[in-house]
Amino acid sequence: MPSAPTPARLPFTLLNGSKGVAVGLANDILPHNLREVANAAVAVIENPDVTVSEILKLIPGPDFPDGAQVISSAADIEAAYTSGRGSLRCRAVWSREDLARGQWQVIVSQLPYQVSVKTIMEEIETLTNPQPKAGKKTIDQRQANLKQVALDFLDTVRDESGKLAPVRLVIEPKNSKVDQEQMMAFLLANTSLEASVTVNMTVIGIDNRPQTKGIDALLKEWAEFRMTTVRRRTQFQLDGANKRIHILEGRMVVFVSLDRVIKIIREADDPAAQLKAELGLSDIQTTDILEMRLRQLNKLEGFKLESELDELRKERTRLEALLASDPAMRRMVISEIKADAAKYGDDRRTLLQPAARAEAGVSSTVNLPDEEITVVLSRNLWLKAYKGHDVPPEAYVLKQGDSVLAMVKTRTVSTLYLLDSNGRAYSLPAGGVPNGRGEGAPLSASIDLQAGARVVTMLAGADDDRFIFAGALGNGYVAPLKSLASRQKAGKVFLKLADGEAPMPPVAIPQDDTGFVVCGSTDGRMLAFPLAEVKTLPAGGMGVILMVLGNDKLSALLHTADAPFEGKGLANGKMVDIKLKGDDWTRHVLHRARKGAQLPKKAVLQPI
Repeated sequence: MPSAPTPARLPFTLLNGSKGVAVGLANDILPHNLREVANAAVAVIENPDVTVSEILKLIPGPDFPDGAQVISSAADIEAAYTSGRGSLRCRAVWSREDLARGQWQVIVSQLPYQVSVKTIMEEIETLTNPQPKAGKKTIDQRQANLKQVALDFLDTVRDESGKLAPVRLVIEPKNSKVDQEQMMAFLLANTSLEASVTVNMTVIGIDNRPQTKGIDALLKEWAEFRMTTVRRRTQFQLDGANKRIHILEGRMVVFVSLDRVIKIIREADDPAAQLKAELGLSDIQTTDILEMRLRQLNKLEGFKLESELDELRKERTRLEALLASDPAMRRMVISEIKADAAKYGDDRRTLLQPAARAEAGVSSTVNLPDEEITVVLSRNLWLKAYKGHDVPPEAYVLKQGDSVLAMVKTRTVSTLYLLDSNGRAYSLPAGGVPNGRGEGAPLSASIDLQAGARVVTMLAGADDDRFIFAGALGNGYVAPLKSLASRQKAGKVFLKLADGEAPMPPVAIPQDDTGFVVCGSTDGRMLAFPLAEVKTLPAGGMGVILMVLGNDKLSALLHTADAPFEGKGLANGKMVDIKLKGDDWTRHVLHRARKGAQLPKKAVLQPI
C-alpha cells in the first residue's frame, strides 16, 4: 500500500502556482523557480525578519514553464509581490530565421503564460479577416485600419509545433522589405503575443482564514508551518524510538532469565502477573513477551537486540537534542531544503527584462509614411484626413447640414487629442483617420463619449507643446499636450469641472515662460497676469484660480505678449476692436486670482 502523504518540504504554492475561484474569493498565484524559492525559504528560516526587497533578490519574479519574457519593471514586480495583488506584463520570445534569396521569417518559440499557439492564430485571423460586431452590418473603421496594416505586414502564419519544438509559430512577412521590429510591434500590440498575467496571492493561512498575503508573509507562514511540522515529526520519531527501546529492554531482561521465564509461562496460573512481579516488566513488555516466539531469543538474537538498542539510544539522544535546540532544528530543515533544491532544481526559464509595453494605438500605424495631413472634425462628429497642410475649406467634404467643428494640421505619425464638455480627454493616432473619398469615419468608432457629452476641441502638436486648460468658472492650469493621452476608448478625466461648468477652449502658449495670461469675464472685466503664476499640472486636475468671477463666468482666455494688447470684444451687440497700451493696459495687469478692471465701453472680451 502507498505510504501516507507527508507535508511538502518546499512551498509548492509558489512553485506550481495556483488558480481558482471560490465563493467570493479567487486567487492567481504564479509559478516560480524551485532553486530561487528554496533559497528564499532558507533565508526566511535563517532570518524571520527578512524583507520583501531581500526576498526579491532571491526570487526576482515568476518563472513560467514555457519560458517567455516578463517585461514589467522591477518596481512593478515588487509592488505586486509586496501587496499580493497586481498585474505583470508577459511577452513572447521570437527570433529571425534567414532564408534563401534574402527572404526571412520570424519563429515564435515561447509564448506568454497560459497562451496557446491556437489563440494567437485565431487573433491574427481576426485582424486579417475581421467580422462585423454584433448588430452591425459592416466592420468599423478601426477594424478596417487594423486589417490594412495586418495585410501590409503578413503573408502567412502557420503552426509547426511538434515533438521536437513544443512551440514553433512561423510568421512570414509580406515581403523581405517589411521592417521586422515594426511587424512584431504591431502583433504584440494587437494579439496575446504580449499579455498581462494577474497576481492575486489569496490563500487560506494556518489560522484557516483566507487572506491576500505578500510574498514575505506567505514564505514566513510556510516557514512557521514547516518548523512546526518537523518538530512534530521529530517528536513522533522520538516517541517511536522510546517505545521500541522499552520493548527491547523487556526482551533483554527475558533473554538473561530465559529459563525462569519459560518455567513461569508453563507453570504459573497467571503468567503475566508473575512475570511483572518477578522480573519488573511493564504491561507492554509483558504482552510483547507472551506474544512472541521464544525461539527468537536465541544467542544470535541477543546480539541483534543489543545492537538495535545501542542504535536506538543514540537516535533518541539525537532527537532529544534536536527538540531541545531551535537552531539545530532550523539547520536540519535548511539542510532538507538544500538537498531538495540540489536534486530537483533547474535553471530559470523565464527572462526578466523590462521593456516598454506595446500600445495598440501606436503600433497599428507604425508602417505609415510620415506625411503632412490636415484632419477635420465636423460638428456631427465625423473625422476625415486630407493630404498636405494647404487644404482650402471648400475642399472639405461634409454631409448636408454639417459644418466644421475643429481642424488641425499634423502628421500621419502624430497623435490627435480631444477634450469633451465633461473635461474628459481622448487620444487617437492621426494616421488611423481615413482619407480619400467620402465624408470620413464617425468619431464613435475611435472613442466612446459619455451620454450628453460633446467634443469641444481637437488638438495636435509635439508632446511637449504646452496649453492652458481652464473651466468657465475661473480655475485653470498649464499642461503639456501629451498629458491628454489615454489608452482607454472612453478617455480619462483630465479637467475637473463643477456641475454644469463648461471648459474653455485650450490656449497654446510658447515654450518659454514669457507673456501674460488674459482672462475676460462676462460682465466686461479683464485681468492680465504673468504666465509664470499658473501652476503646471501634467496629470490634469482643477488647477488654481485664474480670475475672481463672483456670479459671472469667463468670456475669453488668451495668451499675449506685453503691451500693446489687441483683441475683440462684444459691446451693445456689436463686435468691436480692443486696443490697450500704456496706462490703459497697465490697469489690467495684476496678479492671478484678482477681479481685474472694467474694459472700455463695457465690452465683453471674446476669444480670438
